[in-house]
Amino acid sequence: MGGLNSAAMDVNNSGDVVGWSQTSNGNTDLFVYDNGVMTDLSTLTGYTFGSVYGINDAGQIIADYIGASNNRTAYLLTPVTTPEPAALSVMMLALGAILLTKRRLCRD
Repeated sequence: MGGLNSAAMDVNNSGDVVGWSQTSNGNTDLFVYDNGVMTDLSTLTGYTFGSVYGINDAGQIIADYIGASNNRTAYLLTPVTTPEPAALSVMMLALGAILLTKRRLCRD
């Protein structure tokens, strides 16, 4: 992220890493490192978290958010998976078959 210092806080069995890194302007950002790419957690979520603590084998990240009155709230960040195109096609065919069957049943 352009700064001089960084630290990994946790790594899961897939090699995904969470931690913090200084930016070139001296700020500290939290990151997730996945498949060779380091991504700022605030870019992924739209929120600025105070600390990151861990990542499990499902890719879920535990972090905390510091509110306006310095109250800390823990968050479990769960990744959203996008279906592969082939799986999406199968789902669409199945949905089409269900709707067609329902339509036929309603006519009878």
